[in-house]
Amino acid sequence: MMKKRYIRVLISVMIAVCMIPLCTVFAADYSAQAKSVTNLSTPSLSSAYVNNAGTVIQWNRVKGAEKYRVYYKVGNSSWRKIADTTSTSYTWSGAKTDTRYTFTVRCITSDGKAYASGFDSAGKSVIVFPAPKLLSVSNTTSGVQLSWQKVSGAARYRVFRKTAGKGWSSVGTTAATSFTDKTAKSGTAYSYTVRCISGGSNTYFSGYDVAGKSITFISAPSLSSVYVNNVGTVIKWNKVTGAEKYRVYYKVGNSSWTKITDTTSTSYTWSGAKAGIKYTITVRCITADAKAYASSFYSSGKNVISLAKPKISSIRAINSGTEIKWGKVSGAARYRVYRKTAGGASWSSIGTTTSTTFTDTTAKKGTKYTYTVRCVSMYAKTLLSGYYEEGKSFTALSIPKISSVSAAVNGVQIKWGSVSKAEKYRVYRKTSGGSWVTLTTTTSTSYVDKTARSGYKYYYTVRCVNASCTAYTSGYNTTGKSITFVAAPKISSISATSSGIKLKWGKVNGAAKYKVFRKTVNATSWTALGVTAYTNFTDVQAKKGTRYTYTVRCVNSSATSYTSWFDAAGKSATSVSSPSTKNDMVQVAEKQLGYSGGRKIWSWAGYSRRVPWCNLFVTWCADQLGYYDSGRIPLYQAPRNTANWFKSKGLFKNRNYIPKAGDLIFFAYQGQSYPYHIGIVEKYQNGYVYTIEGNLDDVVQKRRYSHRGNVYIYGYATPDYGHN
Repeated sequence: MMKKRYIRVLISVMIAVCMIPLCTVFAADYSAQAKSVTNLSTPSLSSAYVNNAGTVIQWNRVKGAEKYRVYYKVGNSSWRKIADTTSTSYTWSGAKTDTRYTFTVRCITSDGKAYASGFDSAGKSVIVFPAPKLLSVSNTTSGVQLSWQKVSGAARYRVFRKTAGKGWSSVGTTAATSFTDKTAKSGTAYSYTVRCISGGSNTYFSGYDVAGKSITFISAPSLSSVYVNNVGTVIKWNKVTGAEKYRVYYKVGNSSWTKITDTTSTSYTWSGAKAGIKYTITVRCITADAKAYASSFYSSGKNVISLAKPKISSIRAINSGTEIKWGKVSGAARYRVYRKTAGGASWSSIGTTTSTTFTDTTAKKGTKYTYTVRCVSMYAKTLLSGYYEEGKSFTALSIPKISSVSAAVNGVQIKWGSVSKAEKYRVYRKTSGGSWVTLTTTTSTSYVDKTARSGYKYYYTVRCVNASCTAYTSGYNTTGKSITFVAAPKISSISATSSGIKLKWGKVNGAAKYKVFRKTVNATSWTALGVTAYTNFTDVQAKKGTRYTYTVRCVNSSATSYTSWFDAAGKSATSVSSPSTKNDMVQVAEKQLGYSGGRKIWSWAGYSRRVPWCNLFVTWCADQLGYYDSGRIPLYQAPRNTANWFKSKGLFKNRNYIPKAGDLIFFAYQGQSYPYHIGIVEKYQNGYVYTIEGNLDDVVQKRRYSHRGNVYIYGYATPDYGHN
């Protein structure tokens, strides 16, 4: 037992003795009390990182230093010498992966036996990771995409690339295990590699694959347009640098992509699309032998639907321009309208619409245009159909301008200016508040509406139509030109009597008054005889034995303008009487001069006892000539009522009027607002008015009155006797 114990003690002593030199070196190297010969500055580590040769430690040069000693430690262990060197950097190949090391440096003497400076006890730390292994390098729509194996413990990675003959360049850092180089240029060959870096991206923790992985980046073709024309579906894309060939695909809905064709061009027209089906189109670069893909592709592609060509059904001119109509195309959301001048080489777009009608507001009148339509996408960015190349031609004309609307002998005559290139004109009529009704279509520039009814107000307008009357070639004046049509009076009877030539005609609706004309048989012009509101007239100035032709024309209430045409043929008669030298009312009144009492007058008027009979006398005289029965002179007992009746007919004049034979004169007391007495004017001569008055001191008598300034004269009535 003692022997075994002795052996264990002996072994312990031997081990302790053997360890004395190692501990002495460790203490001599790292004790703060170790021997120093010179007090130099402490070396400052500038960097510590990992590369393919090992762990690189770098520090600043210390003035006066002859040699440096490099140390490491792991965790809280003691510092261990790595090497002595006269350089300011050292690459240590002894580091183990996945281990965190801290490094420091100290100046020593040239023989390595003494320290010449202190050291940075914090040092610089680095973890040694294995170089990341690239798994794949591929082309995508956004650039070159790399992926690599995850390195355990690595916080971040730095990606490098280079071209032939050039050095590695950093293209980015990431915490992921994939990266897309979005700056790669199409057609350029690149090599890529990756290395681990610290979380702050300032220290490399691994080496890298020197060879890397290579790829020639080819951009994914970008579709510039997909549209439909008369040949098929046109697919266009940008030229890709480095691309040798392209493959065009389509798919329907969520189906797989189907190859359409391979081509070296940057466009292709596909004739295999079916109408009404929505296709998605994409393009991909392939190798020259078409055996491998050279690029990625845009999976979203571009959508297109091949639709039927819209067919124009009609073109017509409307007031706002040229209206084009076509049949609805199934599936079409919007249409684009084109035009070109006749013989023009190229079509010009003039607008889009969701309707099947479009108005070209910029068309020039008289210019022939050809129109066509094609389907487009909702936002009008993609053409979805072909078009009819021949189109449909049309010339929009100016609106015909009506120059006059007037009453003719047999209706309303409408005249308008000739429109250049017009083939035919369509004439319309309406009444107030009514709709336009077609009257006729003509090649003339005038028309007589023989269906117009007298007394009605009509509006007329004119529009150009084509030769076949199937399309309007102009707009029209929506207001039109109006007229209140008054028919030409037709003389119904004419007779030569002892008192003159008597005319009668039918009442004309809308007529206010009538003007009577005559001419001798061989005369070329008509002479006005007089105006009447009635439908009969007697020419008392016709010469015996002379043959006259008469006609009648409607005039307005003041007889200042004509409201109708007239019968140019008229009616004729030969006079059998001599011209009258005295007014017929005056003649009748003169025969009653000296008559007194008035019984026959007031009893004729229906009175059973005597009443003031001056007014009744005037009406009695008129009755002898038929003027009372014809309504030309009324029956009133009071002069004021008679005056008011003539005023209502517009047949009353004030006291300054120069009267003529047959006019009626009214008297009033000075300052009185109505008349009290009436008489018949015999004549006006030398400033005096000569009269015949009934009930003047109860007798029929003549009187003479000064005309100028006579305050007792109330005014004059000018009866419509219906003769000259």
